[in-house]
Amino acid sequence: MLTGKKQEIIEKAIANRYQVTFTYRQCFRVVNPHFDGLMNGQLQLHAYQVGGDSESGSVPEWRNFRVNDIENIAISNQVFMTPDRGYNPDGAHYERIYKQVDFSYSPPFN
Repeated sequence: MLTGKKQEIIEKAIANRYQVTFTYRQCFRVVNPHFDGLMNGQLQLHAYQVGGDSESGSVPEWRNFRVNDIENIAISNQVFMTPDRGYNPDGAHYERIYKQVDFSYSPPFN
């Protein structure tokens, strides 16, 4: 596991398929986190944004979020059970993936 509170929250959410909420570039986001890792030398979260706002205005959509720019992150009580539309970790161009969602098991419910 990576160090730091944000990374711990992100990786817990990925492991249990929980949605997370956070502020990114002054927009509130609701996402299904699918993996985190390095892209262009920066720690990033690859997630499917399902709610909230976006600078581009299109939701739902796949997004990469720089972890350093994520604020006010929290795990929600919503669980996503299947990969989101177009999930393709090989096409995301990450140099290294640290934690990736596993759809081969059923996560625990709170």
